[in-house]
Amino acid sequence: MDLERERLLLRLVEEGLDRPAVDRDAFLTAATDDAALRREAVALIELEEHGGELPELAVPADVLDDGRGAVAPGTVIDGFEIVGSLGTGGMGRVFEARQLEPARHVALKTLRVGLDSKEARRRFAFEAEVLARLRHPRIAQVFAVGTFREEGLGGPRDVPYFAMEFVEGARDLLNFASDEQLPREDRIRLFLGVCDAVQHGHDRGVLHRDLKATNLLVDRDGRAKVIDFGIARPVDPTSDESGSSLPRTLTGAMYGTPASLSPEQLLGEGDVDVRADVYGLGVVLYRLICDAAPHDLEGLSLPLAARLVTEHEPRRPSSLVAGIPRDLEAILLQSVALDREARYASVAALADDLRRFLASEPVSARNPGALHGLALLARRHRLAFAASLVAVLAVLVGAGASAIFGLRAARDATRARQAGIELRVAAEDARRAEGVAVAAASEAERARADLAAMGMDFVFEFADPIARLKGATEVRAELLRRGVEHLRAMEDVLLEDVDQAYRLCRAYMKFGDVLGLATEANVGDHAGRVEAHDRAWAVLEVVGEKWPDEPRLPTYRSSILSRRGSFLLDAGDRDGAMALFARALEEVRHREAEGPLDSEVADDLALALANYGATLGMAGDDAAALDAFEECLALRRALLLGGPESADGRLQYGHALARVGAAKLRNGLQQDSIDRYTDALAVFDALVVDYPDLDVGLRGGIETRIAFGYVFLETGEAERVEELVDDALVLVNQLAQRDSADVSVDRSTGALLYNTGQARLGRAGRMEDEEDEARELRSAREAFTASREAFERLRSRGAMLTREAGYFDTIDGKLAQIEAALAGR
Repeated sequence: MDLERERLLLRLVEEGLDRPAVDRDAFLTAATDDAALRREAVALIELEEHGGELPELAVPADVLDDGRGAVAPGTVIDGFEIVGSLGTGGMGRVFEARQLEPARHVALKTLRVGLDSKEARRRFAFEAEVLARLRHPRIAQVFAVGTFREEGLGGPRDVPYFAMEFVEGARDLLNFASDEQLPREDRIRLFLGVCDAVQHGHDRGVLHRDLKATNLLVDRDGRAKVIDFGIARPVDPTSDESGSSLPRTLTGAMYGTPASLSPEQLLGEGDVDVRADVYGLGVVLYRLICDAAPHDLEGLSLPLAARLVTEHEPRRPSSLVAGIPRDLEAILLQSVALDREARYASVAALADDLRRFLASEPVSARNPGALHGLALLARRHRLAFAASLVAVLAVLVGAGASAIFGLRAARDATRARQAGIELRVAAEDARRAEGVAVAAASEAERARADLAAMGMDFVFEFADPIARLKGATEVRAELLRRGVEHLRAMEDVLLEDVDQAYRLCRAYMKFGDVLGLATEANVGDHAGRVEAHDRAWAVLEVVGEKWPDEPRLPTYRSSILSRRGSFLLDAGDRDGAMALFARALEEVRHREAEGPLDSEVADDLALALANYGATLGMAGDDAAALDAFEECLALRRALLLGGPESADGRLQYGHALARVGAAKLRNGLQQDSIDRYTDALAVFDALVVDYPDLDVGLRGGIETRIAFGYVFLETGEAERVEELVDDALVLVNQLAQRDSADVSVDRSTGALLYNTGQARLGRAGRMEDEEDEARELRSAREAFTASREAFERLRSRGAMLTREAGYFDTIDGKLAQIEAALAGR
């Protein structure tokens, strides 16, 4: 097709789109006698409304000529001197230009030749408005907006333009990553800058809707920029916060590049939301990691390509990239999921998961293969599935879980048990198959690896999500117990891959924590806690032998040493705990010395300092303990200010404040102690409000109020102690309503009521009136008695820590003291 005929075709399409469908035939017949051209115009109009964007215009690189005039290098348009053409897209022409005042390089975008419809002009104006509204270092900035006169097919016309930031040395994201041979981690970090820019747009009410590699440019310094908001629209298409006339996309119309459009965009659904941009970014990320698209669309017509994308899940990345980490595969698959409900709810959530992956932390994405596989396994072994259901229901009845949660947890626990049965059967089958032939052995190993990965999915998929539900602790422990049993049976497979080995280590740590880590919801199984953490250490020893230079080893060693030290501390072995905490600190200091203090190392260092400081304080070295806690607080503050918003970051900052408060008190700095404790309570109370589904704010608020009470016990302000206790008991009640099986409920209740008894006993000693004193003594007796009952419940469940055993003698001594005082009245 020659250039003149193509321009006429585009004019017919644009004007046809502005007319009602019933009038189009008459319009096209009157506009041209070329029947073939009319048929092409009709096809393109239908394509624009139902299946794709307009074709590219064949414009020479050095000149744009519509037959009546030219825009050539050297031409000055409204203060911008044209240097050359950068390209032509579905909406506009883009030139490299020099702005005369102020002198700078810009990219000058004008409305494309032949696009004179009202809709095209509205869309072009909206793009300029969007870019001017969004101020972000990863979004190309707009400098000026205006119009200039140009000769067109129908005579002179006003052509809109806008001048924006010129991306020096620009290459699209994929080409840049390929040219520079970026390793996987650097590709993800580059991509994260794009995520932050797109989320910035979402936060300000703008969807991009055409996120593809060519709209993501990287400058010569390696900084990514998001460009081309030509088909952007408001997040809420019914609102217009800016007051401008925003373009509306007709229901059923599809704009953008089909290969990167979400299934809902290809289907023309009218309620497209931020998850469409998640999908577009997911396609880019998929190509960055796999060097291939999620769907193989090569050679397919547009209708067939659209059908493939809208009806089929994407290819598994592991089918394209050997050895891709399962967490990364899960992230990729969740970002490009066919069902948008299964995708990340926001670009920020996708970015958060990628950052967790880079930090070797558990990600929220879960590989869908485990659930699909489980359904098949259950169908093949119905008897075993039913038997496991009975077993888990017994656990739930014993736990006294609510009916609604019981059904949900029973389902999850049944699946976990069934998966374990299948794992053992399949593992045995695989072992028999190994002796058949080399080929069969290879296939068996792959099957065993897949089954082990399925078991890993259950450990991480079920245990964490149900932690937020009421009554979850015992069932969560049971799920983890069964999952870890099966993973242990597959250790030989998992220990062949370093990433899987680390996941196995985390699984053992997670299991140990829910069994007996006092700072988390746990079931009080301290022997099981020790065994699980010992298994985690054994895994690390294998990693150290196979991969001695693996950079994550010090981090994991420090984490497990800290857990082991906490157990010794709970068991009353202060010196043993101090030795392990010192080793943990040494490990992370070694990591710190090897390079810059990144967030992962800083987090580990803060934890090691907190633990070591605690044992220093117990040993009576209060000044050294304060120094350790102050350094820990500085690290937590820097992490909080420098990282993304997270409940855990705020939680750790609150604990760091409380530790400094305790150390200040031991060093005789009462007012400083009060200030730090007050700050800590503000952090924890805000967490309860901002994260109502999590219990960390409740726990932090309870622990801090217990410790804060010691300040006022020392100053003799009994009313302040009881005020803190009353507030804390409200939080304990909320915790008990979430899960009565959580042993920390009785532990906190006992400590709080002990503080109440102490406050009342102290106040009784300052009373002059004998009746008032006797009343206060009886009130103290009630508090101490209730405290003793709470600790007795803890002991009857086998959940009492060794260091807590002395509480009974202490409380009994207080009760004897009260009885003697009352008898002397």
